[in-house]
Amino acid sequence: MAKVKFKISKKTRFMSHMLASVCFIGLFIWGWDLSVSDALAYLLVSLGFLAVIILISAVLGLALRFVRRTKTTVEEE
Repeated sequence: MAKVKFKISKKTRFMSHMLASVCFIGLFIWGWDLSVSDALAYLLVSLGFLAVIILISAVLGLALRFVRRTKTTVEEE
């Protein structure tokens, strides 16, 4: 008996995950009577927190790069 293998591309997988996420949020809005304005407010708060986390990680990355560069400069002298 031959096995059937389905090859799912990364693009198809990404689109199916996005569709599932949109359906999940739609069920929240419909099932719990969540207003669209509240859902958008939660989205903006989440994006704000994400921006803060990205900013903090960028600053820490630059600080780490500076420390490593300074450390190698001191060791070479």
